[in-house]
Amino acid sequence: MGGKVADNVESLDIVLYDGTRMTVGRTGPEQLQAAIRGGGRRWAGSLRASLLRRPYASLIREKFPHIPRRVSGYNLDELLDENGFNVAARWWGAKAPAPRLWLATLNLTASPPFRVLTALAFDDAFLAATQSFVPWSMDL
Repeated sequence: MGGKVADNVESLDIVLYDGTRMTVGRTGPEQLQAAIRGGGRRWAGSLRASLLRRPYASLIREKFPHIPRRVSGYNLDELLDENGFNVAARWWGAKAPAPRLWLATLNLTASPPFRVLTALAFDDAFLAATQSFVPWSMDL
């Protein structure tokens, strides 16, 4: 109802394998450059992510699947400037080794007071696959 969790991650407080604790989230270009210039362990991940997107940004834009419910991790499109270079959303759901989550700040949305469930039954899966449906409206 409110999208994927990765769509609603504002920031993550994480602990890296070496015990370093840091907060990641949307990072503007100036903020990213200042962090990289500052150096240190805390910004190494953001630097690597930034270096990853530079040569591959056009390929990510062109080839990365635009699947509304892509929940398999590897949210590389979250590293693009137009998506706010959101390292938190990139890490959310990743299948690769990721840091340990300490605290997540999420953009929560209200749950709708009413829900509708529609069930359609077919004699077999092949019949269901060959049917085309036309949306309709109902007055409840």
